[in-house]
Amino acid sequence: MFLKSCPRWSDEAVEQSWRSSACLALLLTLGIGAPLFALADWSAGLDVPLQRDYAALSRILVAMPLLLATLPLFDSMIDRALDHPERAGLLSGANLARQRRWAARLRRLRCNRVVIAGMILVAFAGALLQPWLPGPLRGLEGWGYSASGKLNLAGGWYCFLFLPIFRLLMLLWLWRLLLWLVLLGSLGFLRPRLNPAHPDGAGGLGYLGFVQQRLSPLLVAGGFMMAGSAANRIAHLGETVGDLILPLVGYVVIYPLLLLLPLFLTTPLLLRSKRNGLFDYALIGHSLSRAFEESWVSNPMPPAEQLQSPNPSALADFGAVHATVTDMRFLPIRPWGIAAMVLSAGAPLLLLVFLQVPLEQLLRIALAELPPLDLIPGGL
Repeated sequence: MFLKSCPRWSDEAVEQSWRSSACLALLLTLGIGAPLFALADWSAGLDVPLQRDYAALSRILVAMPLLLATLPLFDSMIDRALDHPERAGLLSGANLARQRRWAARLRRLRCNRVVIAGMILVAFAGALLQPWLPGPLRGLEGWGYSASGKLNLAGGWYCFLFLPIFRLLMLLWLWRLLLWLVLLGSLGFLRPRLNPAHPDGAGGLGYLGFVQQRLSPLLVAGGFMMAGSAANRIAHLGETVGDLILPLVGYVVIYPLLLLLPLFLTTPLLLRSKRNGLFDYALIGHSLSRAFEESWVSNPMPPAEQLQSPNPSALADFGAVHATVTDMRFLPIRPWGIAAMVLSAGAPLLLLVFLQVPLEQLLRIALAELPPLDLIPGGL
């Protein structure tokens, strides 16, 4: 009775759900942000005014609306990934029946009311058990808290309303990531029939890498939150980008890798398919090349017949297929897909450059070397 099956996603349903989520994200941002700005302490002399609390602003204005608006898009990708093995003919017989049962179970788990209720409880219990404090800014007087950490009305609004909603949103994403992990792990038990000559370079599993890239909103949101936290340290604690370079680089490298780790569950399938394919296509290659040699070298045909022979074209086409098998990857995602995820994590951190060096100064430095501006005495 607590399990409710989630609907399958059509293109129209995806578009409508995305629009609804985007509108909800906008309304929620305004509904939380407007009262927060109204309740915040705007008295002069604050160590951390709200307009310079970059960590809070990054969560309210960027991370929350981004994660909320893109959540149904990832849901639709999981739904299509559940149906793809059957539609592509990767499974048959008992494995196909097993996959259908697992797909139905995962769809029900995604909307499991008990799980969602538990997430809500955890999200709001965190605010009650540990009221929000300014973390590394403790000891400074801010827009929502005193130097001792006592919350005012704005701080309470942020602590007891926004943060639980934000935690719930993160838990919903993590729950889907766990379901996605289960889906990838199930492929090892189902033993899909992979085709090493598939043009996606992953035996027909390339769609998994496409879905994996849809986790990039997590990286973008995390990048903005990381940038906001670092910006607070730079603006209010006197630290520099150089002081924070290790955690910043660590985020750009480690977090995309963590999101890519589930794809390694498919590596044994891909390596097995590539190994078998290399042997199978090598036999075909021996037969074709031997027949070609006999027709063109050992016992050459007359020139007129050679011009009309399809053998060279057939051998060249097979060479392209064999190259696809040889170049088959051990992960179902292309290098540019990995680069896109790394860029998603790192791009928000570039905003720290504008905090450390004003935009006007950056433009002066960049434009001063371009002709004819380089001829201006003393620069711009």
